[in-house]
Amino acid sequence: MNGLKNRPYSNCANAPREPRRFPICAFKHEMNRRPLDGKGGREMSRGLAGYTIVEVLIVVVILAILAMVVAPHISSATKQTRDSAASTDVQTLQKLIELYKLQHDGRGPHLDDKGKQQTSQFVSRMTKRTDRDGKIDKDGECGPYLDEWPANPFVKPSKARTIEFGTDPTPPMDGKAGWYYNTDTCQIFLNSPMEPA
Repeated sequence: MNGLKNRPYSNCANAPREPRRFPICAFKHEMNRRPLDGKGGREMSRGLAGYTIVEVLIVVVILAILAMVVAPHISSATKQTRDSAASTDVQTLQKLIELYKLQHDGRGPHLDDKGKQQTSQFVSRMTKRTDRDGKIDKDGECGPYLDEWPANPFVKPSKARTIEFGTDPTPPMDGKAGWYYNTDTCQIFLNSPMEPA
């Protein structure tokens, strides 16, 4: 104990404290801790180093390969979806035409209230209300069967909702109209192959 009394600042409370040092920013503090490199600068922290050109090129090549592998599958899936949607539209339209005939004493939507062919009102009879005779009437008891006539995705947009009428059992498939309606059998067809225009 006698030895401790003779030592200066034996009482810890009276001992001078070293001032605390707070770095201006973490980066500056980190750089100050790094030894100088051979060129007079300081070594860059390994965590702050950038990518080399080779590493960037490797990543670009990998992304390009992935794009080449994935793109055909996406394209194929898109075509299958379009084909499926078009087939569903044909089936739905045919069922709705049959329902129209059932509610209008066997007359198709291409016939007017007197039983005469009137193809100009075909879409209106499917998208608006009609009476039992097929006359368009906002207070009619039948319809509407569709909100709007669907588009054929395989023809030009300007032709996609148009309808060609005829008596041939098969459509001409010329794409001049989006749809073909057989007035003898009341059947509806896509008027194009299932290939994009």
